[in-house]
Amino acid sequence: MTRPAASETYSALASADWDFAGAPAVDPLHGLHPYPAKFIPDIPRQLISALTRPGDLVLDMFSGGGTTAVEALRSGRRFHAIDANPLAAHITRVKSSAFHDGALSQARSLAALAIADTPTRGEHWTPNIPNQDRWYDPRVFVSLAELRDLIVTTTDGAALDLALLVFANVAAKASYQESETRYVSKPRTVLPATVRAQFARDLLRSAAVLRETDRPANDGIVREGDARDRDNYPTGVSAAITSPPYPNAFDYHLYHRFRLFWLGPGPQSLRRLEIGSHLKHQSEQRPEESYIADMRVVLERTLDALVAGGWFALVVGDGLYKGTIFQTAMELSAVATELGYEVFPTIDRHLPKHRRSFAAAGRRLTQEQILLLRKPDTRARVMLSAPPYALYEYERVLRQRELAVADATQLCGQDAGADIVQVEVDASALPRLQRLAFSAATVLDGNETPTQSALLEGAASGGRRKNSTYLSHGVHKYKGKFYPQLAKSLINASAVQSGGRVLDPFGGSGTAALEATLAGINAISMDCNPVAASTARAKTDILHIEPDDVRRFLRSLTDLTNGSEGSLPRLSAFSDDMIDELTRWFPVPVLTKLNRALTHIRATDDERLANLGEVLVSDIIREVSQQEPKDLRIRRRAEPILDAPVIELLEDRAESLLGKYETYVTRARDFLPVPGVARIVLGDSTLAADYLPQVADALVSSPPYASALPYIDTDRLSLAAVYGYNNHERRPLESTMVGSREIANRERTEIEAHLEDPNALDLPGSTTAWLTAYLEAVRRDPNAGFRRRQAPAVLTRYFVNMAAVLSNAQPRLRPDADVWLVLGDSKSTIGGVKWTIPTADEVLAIAKHQGYEWVESIPITVTREDRLHSRNAIVENQILHLRVGHAQP
Repeated sequence: MTRPAASETYSALASADWDFAGAPAVDPLHGLHPYPAKFIPDIPRQLISALTRPGDLVLDMFSGGGTTAVEALRSGRRFHAIDANPLAAHITRVKSSAFHDGALSQARSLAALAIADTPTRGEHWTPNIPNQDRWYDPRVFVSLAELRDLIVTTTDGAALDLALLVFANVAAKASYQESETRYVSKPRTVLPATVRAQFARDLLRSAAVLRETDRPANDGIVREGDARDRDNYPTGVSAAITSPPYPNAFDYHLYHRFRLFWLGPGPQSLRRLEIGSHLKHQSEQRPEESYIADMRVVLERTLDALVAGGWFALVVGDGLYKGTIFQTAMELSAVATELGYEVFPTIDRHLPKHRRSFAAAGRRLTQEQILLLRKPDTRARVMLSAPPYALYEYERVLRQRELAVADATQLCGQDAGADIVQVEVDASALPRLQRLAFSAATVLDGNETPTQSALLEGAASGGRRKNSTYLSHGVHKYKGKFYPQLAKSLINASAVQSGGRVLDPFGGSGTAALEATLAGINAISMDCNPVAASTARAKTDILHIEPDDVRRFLRSLTDLTNGSEGSLPRLSAFSDDMIDELTRWFPVPVLTKLNRALTHIRATDDERLANLGEVLVSDIIREVSQQEPKDLRIRRRAEPILDAPVIELLEDRAESLLGKYETYVTRARDFLPVPGVARIVLGDSTLAADYLPQVADALVSSPPYASALPYIDTDRLSLAAVYGYNNHERRPLESTMVGSREIANRERTEIEAHLEDPNALDLPGSTTAWLTAYLEAVRRDPNAGFRRRQAPAVLTRYFVNMAAVLSNAQPRLRPDADVWLVLGDSKSTIGGVKWTIPTADEVLAIAKHQGYEWVESIPITVTREDRLHSRNAIVENQILHLRVGHAQP
């Protein structure tokens, strides 16, 4: 993970071809909307490749037409774009956002309506353009207003953004302005029908470009604002790549004047903020000093935003002030040196002959310069204290992986599990040390700071045991989940930075999603179990609700005993078609109390809090039903219950969560990054259509083991009593779950037929060979029962499903992304012979078969749960560490 030396990077860039004489024409996405003086995409593409790694954050504070943002996305990086020009920010958002079939359909419908040319009645919004008659035919002006109203009333989301962008461009071209670069009124014949037809054509063409152009739909940040404003800048920038306005050369507010009027904001604010404006400099006594003063602030802000060792690349050209050449690169180099940058010799780039300046004062440039700056490295020696509990061997290994990703050099040769470990790191890596999962504190210059784990777990206050239920992790019991410290360490070992994204295609109760969001990382968590999805949503939503609202809601649940049932219908919280089933599994007094609790919870105005309350109720369902609480299957208690303390149990759950939440708010929240956003998907990860389009920086998941846990059966009563799923609706959920033991006879027969022809399954040879041998052994065993006879088909389906998930996930991960899968092998006895079901080995073989690169396998151990089936529990697991290859199928 070590970056090349700065001198090596500069040498490589200095010897590279920057003229791009034989470069192909600009692709349709970059040409989606005209933008003057933008640099060609080959420049940021080459700089991004040399100066950053996949997953890094790239900044462009003069984003213009979004060239750097698009190239950052295409290369698997994240971006943060800033521009004072509202049009530039709009273009960048459109180019970098997802454009789905629904948006395409809206665009097509809008184009058809526009061509119909049916005037609308009533008042229309119109821009306040000075001397309007000088610039527009009155009929065209009215037609444009009608068209704009049509756009805003018939489209939304991505379709609305694109339509407004296309409209603004068409509205500018429909004016009497002589040309893009000449602000002179030249009346001509323009017809409303022609304008509408042009809009429809351009909209359809642009929509097709967005839908068909190959680009990841990542969530970058686009800020409309001043490049001198500190609040517009992020932190943790690996490289800033931009082409700032050339001095005294252009007036964006003037030449985008009519586009800005029709978009809404008008050009006035941009005129005040524009750097390098020709008109602005004409009115100044010392315009060169004004330009340098503005750019000095930009250089200062960027220096603060960069990580230690981060690069700042500026593509600049000379200016002309009163007949004197202003050498931009030289002047900015001097300022950068004063500010503390490392400054490298400029690289000249020859301009093609067709490239010309846009104003007489700018003169005709024949070349421009690439100015390379770098924030100096700083090294710090830090002491890391171990957590107050003993680490397992695999946890020590993962601690080493976390340190390696942070580029931390261990000193004195200590073992990673030692009580005190001394490391040397770049100062920029100190925030990563605070995220370490298996460390309690950092000590720098004698100052001890608890890690985020210590603050969240409460270890900083003297806890001596590993706490895996801190904050909302314990809001609902969920079988087979991995514990949060493990998820946190795997995210850390993937080098995902704040603002990045983690994918968990087997999200379960949201362990990985919560850990990602606590680290300021976005998450996508998928699961087809509604109980799991609701739990994951509750765990992560709590980070984004106002603390007072959370407190008020949870306190209302801690005092239900003193409440009154009033005149509530006894079972109004349940649908009529569920009553018969519920009364078979719950005593009527219990249902009455559940009705009271759910009615209170669902009365809240905030759907997120209502979901949280339902999850708390779901967590007590097994304890208050006729189901044996310790049995994973839905079997009845040996001694039926007549009643249960529903309200008291719910109050206890709410009080416990409130205490953990207060610990988070008062001790940890102010020391953590701004929480990331988790998108919880109730969907099937074996289906490509259920995935969100966003590209992730890592995959961290604990998939269901082969036929190991009956998730839907375990949660059956919660699905019925809390979420209203009847038996007919629950049945397909069971078959959808990867790893399910339930299989229909027809499906079993079809799968076994496929096993007899291994070529019928797209699985590795080792997988089909093992499955075939297992099937033959089962057939030879005269004592094989119902479950044993089903097992070969169930296991085959499991491996086929795992192959589908890995295949679906791969294009939604950036190149070189880390993939961590926590898996375990189960056992079976056939004909007196013990068989190990090689889940981990065969999933690894499947991953290799699909082009994933194997990095390592880390053996781990788990503890047994107090369950009736604990004798069959899996006690040896593996962490499979894979990496996405460059060549994706």
